[in-house]
Amino acid sequence: MSVIKETLFQKLLNQKKVGTGEYSELSTSNKNMKLIILILGYLIISFFFVFHFDNKNSESNRYRLQQGMIWEDLPLVADFSYPIYKSNDEYISERNLASETALSVFIVDNNLKNATLKYINSLYDNLKNFPDRITDLGISEKLVKQINDLNKQQRENAILSLRNFLLTYFEESYKNGFVNVSLDKLTHSEIIVQSAPN
Repeated sequence: MSVIKETLFQKLLNQKKVGTGEYSELSTSNKNMKLIILILGYLIISFFFVFHFDNKNSESNRYRLQQGMIWEDLPLVADFSYPIYKSNDEYISERNLASETALSVFIVDNNLKNATLKYINSLYDNLKNFPDRITDLGISEKLVKQINDLNKQQRENAILSLRNFLLTYFEESYKNGFVNVSLDKLTHSEIIVQSAPN
């Protein structure tokens, strides 16, 4: 004689038939266990969909590029080497054309501004405290003579006003910005300014 094993579905149907047509006969612990499994399953599935689709969408939006767009992010480097199916001359001409049409990129360097302001304050301190060593600071002899011809109060006022003028001048100049390339080498009327960390 072969024994047919009762499936889980059949067991549930038999329990339903034994009861009043509802699952009232099931113990409270079985009901709680099913509820916990249902809630955990829902949370796991929700977690998967939320994080899976969010990352996919943000990555696809981040790299949604079109031909002719300007890349504004950090340099993009491939993880692997791949062949370029072009002749060397064609590749070089396309690369040169791209570099001619690309805007010049400049990086903001705040260290230079800080170094300049520090130098001006150092110059002021040296002119004020060590007037006999003025020639060691790289100041022309003509200006040294003019400073030395002044009395002590006039010299201090002149040095202070020179310091204030230089600080104001460089503050305004650095607000507008300096570039370390002559204007005749800039091929476009626009530039790109890259600020850290992008």
